[in-house]
Formats: sequence, C-alpha cells, structure tokens
Amino acid sequence: MAVPSTITFKLSILLIILFSFEARETIAISLTEKVTITNDVTDPTPKTITFNCKSKDDDLGVHTLMFGEIYRFSFRPKILYPIVHPTVFSCSFTWLGNPHRHYFDIYDQSRDRCFHCDWKINLNGGCLNGDKCRPWKSVQLMVA
Repeated sequence: MAVPSTITFKLSILLIILFSFEARETIAISLTEKVTITNDVTDPTPKTITFNCKSKDDDLGVHTLMFGEIYRFSFRPKILYPIVHPTVFSCSFTWLGNPHRHYFDIYDQSRDRCFHCDWKINLNGGCLNGDKCRPWKSVQLMVA
C-alpha cells in the first residue's frame, strides 16, 4: 500500500482550503437580499411619503419618495438561527395630510421567500411583487 507523499498531502489540504473559501463566498453572494420600496400612496391625490426602515442591527435612515419613486437597499440576512432570530426590517411611513404613522415589516426572513422583494406601498399597506398585499402592521396617531 502506497503512502502519499507529504507534497501530495499538503497540496490536497491547500485545495480543500481554497474550495472552502470559494464556496463560502459563493453562498454569501447568493444570500444577499434586495428590497425595493415604491411609493404608490394616493390619498386621494398622489402623496410624497417619508419613511424610516431599520432592523435590530441597522438603521437605514429617513428617506422621502415622491409618488412613483423607488428606494432600494440590500443586506445579508442571518444565516445562523434564522427561525429563532430572523432578520426583520420594519419601516414607519408618514405623508402630509394624514396624522398617523403607519408601521410595516418590509422584510421578515421567516415570512418572505424572495431574493428581490419588490414592495409597492399604498394607502392600505404594501403589495409584494404585485400580488401579495398585506395591511399595515399598526397605525398610531402622531402627537403634535
């Protein structure tokens, strides 16, 4: 029985390490989620919306969209323990002429099955990829 030489053994280990890094990078790239928010709010005329989205780890800041405009962001969801601690991005929306702050989970790892989640925000909540509409998570009166 032949014993592999130390050079063959070292090359084998090197190849395993290289393939491990390559696989990890490929998985990380493919697990990038993309979210698009489109302003489709009319009340009764088209409205400009102001919103802030954040997860437990990231605050994306305050943004303003005129009717029909879009905002995009991307992120890498949690790979370990997504069922126990899923990645969730919650947003609050306001617009002129409405005294309420509207809350909506724009991405919930335990609910959404899309790598590109395209949300149209409207008066009643949001519609995912043009067909799955969900109501606001909650609505609160803003204090002046």
